[in-house]
Amino acid sequence: MDTTAFIKLINESDLADPKSQQQIPKDLPSKGLGLSESDPKFLKQFGALLFTAESPYEELYRFTFLLGAANPDTSILLCNLWNHYLSQLEEEERSRHLENLIAVDQSTFFQILRLFPGTALLLTLTDTFTTSWFPRLLEKASGDLANGPLFDYFEKWFEADHQRAVKAILAWRDSADDKGIELAAQALGTLRDSAPEFIEATSNKFRQSRRPEDRTLFVRSWRTTIILSLPSSTILSKLFRDINPSLANEREDGLRLVCVLFSRPCDSTSLSLASEWLKSLEFSALVPVEQYIVADSLARGWRNEGDAFTPENLLPLSHLLIELQPIADEHKGIWARVAETAAAIYRADEEQFKSLCSDLIERNPYALESMFSNRAGYSGDESRGILATLSTLVTDYIFSPERSARQYGFQLLKLCPDYKFNDEVLGCFCDESVALAMFETRHIYMEGAGTMRFLLSLLPRIESGSEDLQIAYTGELVYQACNLPGSTAPLLNEAAENSNLVKSVIAKVDAYFDGLREAAKSPIGQMIVPGHRLAARVTTRRRAKAINDGMKQASSLLKFFKPSKIIYGSEGFSSFYNGALTPSTPFQSISNSMEFPRLDISDADGRKLKNISIRQHQDLLAASLRRKEKTS
Repeated sequence: MDTTAFIKLINESDLADPKSQQQIPKDLPSKGLGLSESDPKFLKQFGALLFTAESPYEELYRFTFLLGAANPDTSILLCNLWNHYLSQLEEEERSRHLENLIAVDQSTFFQILRLFPGTALLLTLTDTFTTSWFPRLLEKASGDLANGPLFDYFEKWFEADHQRAVKAILAWRDSADDKGIELAAQALGTLRDSAPEFIEATSNKFRQSRRPEDRTLFVRSWRTTIILSLPSSTILSKLFRDINPSLANEREDGLRLVCVLFSRPCDSTSLSLASEWLKSLEFSALVPVEQYIVADSLARGWRNEGDAFTPENLLPLSHLLIELQPIADEHKGIWARVAETAAAIYRADEEQFKSLCSDLIERNPYALESMFSNRAGYSGDESRGILATLSTLVTDYIFSPERSARQYGFQLLKLCPDYKFNDEVLGCFCDESVALAMFETRHIYMEGAGTMRFLLSLLPRIESGSEDLQIAYTGELVYQACNLPGSTAPLLNEAAENSNLVKSVIAKVDAYFDGLREAAKSPIGQMIVPGHRLAARVTTRRRAKAINDGMKQASSLLKFFKPSKIIYGSEGFSSFYNGALTPSTPFQSISNSMEFPRLDISDADGRKLKNISIRQHQDLLAASLRRKEKTS
């Protein structure tokens, strides 16, 4: 096959037809055309036919894709063809074609690149492509240079020409764009191992510079280096001394760098260096953006490197999650990433996970509830395992003599609504501990059914306890049954089948509500003060009119609005607006059924007094319990 026939075959091929690729001989171009792929004669002859077409760029593009798919060993030929073609163009025309290459069909272009591992294709492109188009191509391909499909080409490109590397890094830094600085940092960090002396000189210039862009580039470049390979502890020690946490930009990039280090397998010395740098920060002063940076960096690290972690990573990671507290509940994105990291710690070491949860709720009582309310970070089986692990902490906290610990225990109980206390474990706690936990339901907010389930779960321990404990339990259960919604009644009725104590509670509750009904039906409930309702309506209307008149006098804007009044009758209402009365609208019948008012609502002052009395009683019980622990 001669060159003319080969060009004709390419022109008649259809990119969408797989058969077109099969028609191209596998031994092209060296045997099929009888010429070396780097032979100037071939390039000149082939170029004369190819580049005189109406659209030489499209022809070369078709040729690259078809020939590359048929024979991946043609990379040198393709590079020479591209270089020959681009060298014929003016700079403006060359840039336009490169723009088309990126924007029109970048997916096919990456297919071409993947056909030639180790190709020098990018080496042939111009400095304009390096500084202007390469960042855009990289952005379309992947946001991370170290993990993107262009990494091999980029590395070979810059290793072959260090001057071009520095030129590109400086151009990206001067782009006044954060993406450009990020790309320059990735380039510098990527090449740090391949040309240490040359790159170190460039890096030192940025380290000693006072320009914020240079300092940012310097710190970010080390983050990329740590991702690729862990430096020595000596280098890390010097690096952390160079990062100034008092500067906002350096603090953010330093936090990212530390999180990358924490989420990689490394020695204890490196971890301690990072921990020491963190201690220089005021974690309480971190803004939500910085909290997100830490949480997101940790989650990404576990996602990418979680299988290679060592036990040394777990303690500083847990410490960092604790130091982030308190995180506001509305920052769902931060909590989701904290949950993802916590789930990863659970997969690595359940005991460390339990310790983390204990420390978290001591720092922030609502941390676990916020962290695990969104369980998208782990699977269903993992979710059940995590809740099972959390449930082992419930008993330790709920029956503690410390008030804060009991509150933490009930927060855990909310996360494990189906948790059931072990009767043998409950038997290990004295009457004072059980009473403390029982009375704590007065001071926390729990869903009604959850409160009732908790009290009923104590029933086996109560029935085996002292008479004083049973009396206190009966009074508490009656109080809660009178206040909780009627939906909790089935739980009481079910427990009453096997317990006389619960039956007595139900009898007292029924007697209480029967008394309320009789009081509602009594004549005193129907008594009214003559004229009181009319006087109340008139007073309300006069007060509203006085307020409206005062607002009109104070605001010049309200004078432009016309008033609208609603006139209520016995069967409907009408609106009076702009001097006209609208048609009457009839009232709709609605349901007025409701439960009896709860004691907490109808007697708020009485509730407060009762809670104060309960708290004093709890303090006495806790003091007695502590004395027992000291003597035992």
